[in-house]
Amino acid sequence: MYVEKLNSTGFTGRLETISQYGIAISQFDPTNKNDIKSLKDIHDGGIPKYKDFLKFIRELKAPEEYQSFHKLLDDSISNFIGSMEEMDQHLDNVKETDHLKKSTEHYIAATESMKKIVKELPYGDLK
Repeated sequence: MYVEKLNSTGFTGRLETISQYGIAISQFDPTNKNDIKSLKDIHDGGIPKYKDFLKFIRELKAPEEYQSFHKLLDDSISNFIGSMEEMDQHLDNVKETDHLKKSTEHYIAATESMKKIVKELPYGDLK
């Protein structure tokens, strides 16, 4: 039941988005107003979507054998949201670097959790 509920969310697509976000950020030009607008648009849709997904995860009861996976998933999504929120604040003033640094720290934490997720059950059964 747990796997089916996660699959109903388009789970692997959500994880793919996290890696695609990193690619978008690496190509971001803070002097280009179109890049700033594009990233803000991503945040406008992504932050609420991932907050809803995090709420879903936190309400979902994981079986005992999936507890480690579930914790890593929560960590990854929480940090991804934090990364987008911090980057969004950085975009309001691209000359300041505190929010950029925090965004990077959150993103690194999110990807570190993702690396561990793929080694946990039930990752192989998720779609």
